[in-house]
Amino acid sequence: MSYGSIAGRAKTSSKNPQAHAICDRCGMRYNHVDLQFQYDWAGASVKNKRILVCNRCLDNMQDQLRAITLPGDPPPILNPRPETYALATTDYRIVETAEGVSVVAGLPVPGNEDQRVTQADDDRITGA
Repeated sequence: MSYGSIAGRAKTSSKNPQAHAICDRCGMRYNHVDLQFQYDWAGASVKNKRILVCNRCLDNMQDQLRAITLPGDPPPILNPRPETYALATTDYRIVETAEGVSVVAGLPVPGNEDQRVTQADDDRITGA
């Protein structure tokens, strides 16, 4: 059988004594000053997980746990001028009737325009 030191990876010095501690992930013995706390994202801030780990067991913080911070809405403008959709809409349509087909292109040739009313208004005179 091979001999393993009970001190693990900790260094013991009689001139500068330091406490030993166990890594919470791998279970090896290190000097307590060599261990550090594990931090991870928790929403918009970083949270201490209260786990003392060695350099080999230290994980990178996961950006998947980070909250997405969206920018605020832009401020509204003073005195807005919305478009007058009621005046811009029409209640009629123009229908083009084809009188024939172009011999060269094979496309219909537009003829006269016929205006048709889609909504009846008593004060409007429409062509038929």
